[in-house]
Amino acid sequence: MESAIESATDDLLKRLGYLTIKMRPPPAGIPDRLCLGPSGRIFFIEYKDGDNTPNFHQRVLHKAIRALGFMIVVAYSKQDVLDYLGTINPA
Repeated sequence: MESAIESATDDLLKRLGYLTIKMRPPPAGIPDRLCLGPSGRIFFIEYKDGDNTPNFHQRVLHKAIRALGFMIVVAYSKQDVLDYLGTINPA
């Protein structure tokens, strides 16, 4: 399921001008995807499915990344990424 969400959001982001980099093989805690966008926008995506939540290593690293001023979207669906994009690209 995570792969379907990842594929859909990757296609969307590419159409919007983002370069996406799959963080693979990820060290413990590293988000699944790095997204580099127009005007220097940078954010990370952690894909999850069902009731899964970030594990301990992910939560620790996510907190450190956020403390540096970067955003991490925990995406359970393509809509989660669209919602975040709406906050940085208001209509």
